Amino acid sequence: MVRAIRYAGKVYHNELAKLCHDLGYKTKNHLDDKGSIVWFDIEGVSGEVMEVFSKRRGQIEAQEKKFIEEHGRKPTLAENNFISMT
Repeated sequence: MVRAIRYAGKVYHNELAKLCHDLGYKTKNHLDDKGSIVWFDIEGVSGEVMEVFSKRRGQIEAQEKKFIEEHGRKPTLAENNFISMT
């Protein structure tokens, strides 16, 4: 299930990026430590606007921080997927 969720998410993000490009928007990729694309932003959108409209990301990051405080380590991929679904 976890692998399927990751794959489906990648397919979704790739299609969303393609649609943005088709509409004439440029995107900026954000990479993980291995060089894989984790997410993208639309170029030209200010950090302030991103902050206002990215409330879910903030919630997830707060849950990850709470997990680290409780367990003394970063969550595993499976744990991160669980955190992002709650």
